[in-house]
Amino acid sequence: MEKSKVTTELGLVAAQPNKTLGQMRKMGQYLLVLDYGTGIHIMDASDSANLSKKGFYKIPACIDFEVKGNIVYANNYRDFIMIDFANINQPVIIKRELNAFDVSVKTPDGLEVYSKLSVIPEGTVIISYEKI
Repeated sequence: MEKSKVTTELGLVAAQPNKTLGQMRKMGQYLLVLDYGTGIHIMDASDSANLSKKGFYKIPACIDFEVKGNIVYANNYRDFIMIDFANINQPVIIKRELNAFDVSVKTPDGLEVYSKLSVIPEGTVIISYEKI
């Protein structure tokens, strides 16, 4: 992804297909599921027998998140962000701490990504990957 877009292309979009699922957290009637490196699936869990995807909150390069009340705490590449989900249809970033995290990018199984690549194009960053 272009480095300039990593921290600007965030937000709620239509439900997305699952890729590399990670952590799950409960927030009220919703289940939030991390899609490694791309964002968080929002699922309506009010009827646990019939989970339904409500939407997807894009957070490029996100590899970890936590929830307390209606606030989601996540990484957005090197930044730490807090997102208020009080209105599930209009989440709002309420805080951004710049450069709070190391740049090291790892796969879900803990392997270093950069050491496996010979060339990373200038002005780009790795936000996710898919095994092929």
